[in-house]
Amino acid sequence: MEALYKRVIVGIDTSEASMHAFERGLAFARESRAELVLMSAVHLTTDAEIAGPIMNEVGFSQMVVQSNEINQAAVERRRQFVDQLAIKAREAGVEQVSVDVELAQAVDLLLETYDNYEQTLIVLGATNKKGIQSILLGSVSKFVVSHAPCDVFVVR
Repeated sequence: MEALYKRVIVGIDTSEASMHAFERGLAFARESRAELVLMSAVHLTTDAEIAGPIMNEVGFSQMVVQSNEINQAAVERRRQFVDQLAIKAREAGVEQVSVDVELAQAVDLLLETYDNYEQTLIVLGATNKKGIQSILLGSVSKFVVSHAPCDVFVVR
């Protein structure tokens, strides 16, 4: 019998929910003998977030350099974290494991990386956002469930 999924994508951040998603995605990949793709989007730190409402005497160009350095450092820290999960997956018996850590919006990374999502499963952790927080911040899992061209499994 042919495996239901050939690729299992797991959305990774550093939350407890995404660690549960990792464990479930690992199980799916191992059982299906599928490729396990660990994807992690690092939120872009903007100049406004660094500078706040006050522009200091260093000026805008220095802030751009600082924000780029901060963003690259954040990507590198996240890559190290996700690389450790990839090692764990290989040790658990998953033969094909890849890591994709980018400075991006999570939904863009999850939904626009591949041309073909046939026989793909996306596994995500559910957030506990409620009320106004959910409205203002949105939910990656809700958006992906609504727009993904493949099956989505949300872990609670």
